[in-house]
Amino acid sequence: MPGSPKRDKFYHSTAWKKCREQIIISRYQLCEKCGKKGTEVHHIIPLTDENVDDPMISLNPENLMLLCKECHDSIRLEESMVNYVGVRGDVSFDAQGNIIFKK
Repeated sequence: MPGSPKRDKFYHSTAWKKCREQIIISRYQLCEKCGKKGTEVHHIIPLTDENVDDPMISLNPENLMLLCKECHDSIRLEESMVNYVGVRGDVSFDAQGNIIFKK
């Protein structure tokens, strides 16, 4: 999800920096997907301008995962593909999963 001034401000806040550091320490610096060194703290429910001020989303340890860069990039790619397909109005799928092009 592309950044925004509101989310950029959050990611530079003291509250986020402290929370991020606590997640890294509490998860033993290990990626929760593959076990390599974790460096990226990922929001499971992605941050939006609408929810960034809600600490139950933005700072809640239950909504955060520690990931290595590769796993984080993979998740971000999956999210972007879902968002891309989700906004297409020119296709749909039948019950068997076959693509149907709308006219």
